[in-house]
Amino acid sequence: RAVCRSRRVGHLRPAARTLSLLATAFLCAGLALATLTGLLAPVEPLADLINHFRLHLIFAAGLSCLAATIMGGRWLTRISIIVLLINLLLAAPAFYFVAPHAQADAQKIRILSFNTGSRIDRSEQIEAMLREQDADMALLLEVEPGEAATLERLRDLYPYQVDCAQIHLCRLALLSKHEIVQADTHGREGLNPTYLTGEVMLAGSSVSILGVHLTRPFLHSGQREELGFLADRIEDTTGPMIMLGDFNLTPWSWEMSRLQARTGLLRHRTLGFSWPANRPPLFPQLLIDHILTRGPVATISTYTGPDTGSDHLPFIADLTMSPPPSSAMLKPRILEQFLF
Repeated sequence: RAVCRSRRVGHLRPAARTLSLLATAFLCAGLALATLTGLLAPVEPLADLINHFRLHLIFAAGLSCLAATIMGGRWLTRISIIVLLINLLLAAPAFYFVAPHAQADAQKIRILSFNTGSRIDRSEQIEAMLREQDADMALLLEVEPGEAATLERLRDLYPYQVDCAQIHLCRLALLSKHEIVQADTHGREGLNPTYLTGEVMLAGSSVSILGVHLTRPFLHSGQREELGFLADRIEDTTGPMIMLGDFNLTPWSWEMSRLQARTGLLRHRTLGFSWPANRPPLFPQLLIDHILTRGPVATISTYTGPDTGSDHLPFIADLTMSPPPSSAMLKPRILEQFLF
C-alpha cells in the first residue's frame, strides 16, 4: 500500500507542475495581449483603458516571472521577463512629466481637489475635512444644489467662491482664500468638457486656474475630444497655471502623457490612489484625481485626505512658487514628437 501511495504522489507531482505551467502560460499570454492592446491607444482611444492598469500589469508580470522560474519553465520565464520589461518601459513617461521638488521649509501653498460624489448627506463630514485641511484653494466636483448652505458656511474660511452647482452638467465649486478674478464656468456641452476658469494671486504671482471634470473613458474618443479642447485653451493662455480636478485618467495613460507633452503641464504625483474609495470590498487602486501646473511651481508634498463617503479621496498638494530647473521645463517638449 505504501508503495502504491508513493507511486500515486509521484504521478501527481508532474501533473500539478504541468497544470501550474499551463496556468502561468495563460496568465503570461493574457498579459502580453493586454500590453499589446494598450499600444493601440494612439489610434483607438478605448485601448487606453488597459494602460490605466499599468501597475497591475507590472505586478502580474512579476508574479508570472516568479512562478515560471520556480517551476523551471525556461522559455516561459524569458517571455514573462520580456512582458515585464515592456510594461516597465511603458511606465517611464509617467515619471518624466513630474514637477520638481522643493525643500519642506519653502513657502507653502496648499491646493485641494475633491470629487464629492454628490454626497449631500455627508455635507458635515466634507465641511469638517475642508476646515481640517485648511487649503488655500479647493476645487469641489459633483456639488449638488442643496449644498449651497454648506458653501455659505465655509465663507469664513473661503470668502471667494465661484460655482455652477445649479447647472446639472457642471456642478463645480472653486473656493479660495484669495480673490478670484475673471471667473467663468462651463457645463458639458457636446464634446466640450465641464470646466471652470479664473485667476488667483498666489505668492505674489497671478496664476490661471483651470478646474476640470472629464468624461469617463468608456465613451469612444470622448476624452480625446475634451482634452483637445482643453489643450487649445491652455495654449492660448500665458503665465503660471494650475489645472486640477477629476481627469478620469491615470498617470500611465497615453492621453495624459499626450496632454502634458503638448501643454508643458507637470504632475505633482505619480504613485498614489484616489479611486475607488468607500466601495468595499474594493479599495483605492487608481490615481485619477490630479493637480498639474505650469510655470515656477514645485512640489513640497502630496497626499490623499480622509474618506468622507465619496467614491473619491480628496487629493491635496503642498506647492511652492519657485523657479524649477530649466531641464524640468524642457522635458515635456522633448517627447512631444513621439506623442503626436
